[in-house]
Amino acid sequence: MQRSSNILFVTTNEDKFKEVSFVLSKIGIVVDWLKDEKEEIQSEDTSEIVSRAGDMMYRKYAVPLIVEDTGLFVRSLRGFPGCFASYAYKTIGIQGLLKLLEGKGREAYFVSSICYVQGSLKKVFTGRLEGRIAEREAGSGGFGFDPVFVPNGMSKTLAELTLEEKCAISHRAKAATLFGEWFKMGNIYEQ
Repeated sequence: MQRSSNILFVTTNEDKFKEVSFVLSKIGIVVDWLKDEKEEIQSEDTSEIVSRAGDMMYRKYAVPLIVEDTGLFVRSLRGFPGCFASYAYKTIGIQGLLKLLEGKGREAYFVSSICYVQGSLKKVFTGRLEGRIAEREAGSGGFGFDPVFVPNGMSKTLAELTLEEKCAISHRAKAATLFGEWFKMGNIYEQ
């Protein structure tokens, strides 16, 4: 059976599409963009969110696809904003997060989960990036909380990195790489 090297990514976020497309292109997978809002359950686990969203989007489109979700977990805030990072960004923004962290520890991590769904086959891949929240915004690249997230071992925020530099280390790139390697091995035909 001939395997397609194209994959459909359901997201409304162009930046996420660019990152996943960039990473998967290095593995020989072409990503097609299906610009649609995925339905999200309320959960503190990115894997659970994408698993359910993948099911819903597969029922809607009936084609093999991937969905992705990311959370930012700040240890001193007991994991806030977690899987609600997008909502926190829209409501309190970067300055609100920095205000919450005044006088507190800044250790944090991003988690990204990607779910592939094809019929009864569903598989979730997760990547994690450890780091800290900077004291102030820096950089014009990236999106969301990238201007204040400094990966461990680096002095620059994610927003100060090029797309190639970010995709060499990011949580989303790690999840996409795990998916891409699995997909290219032909595992989708082992059911």
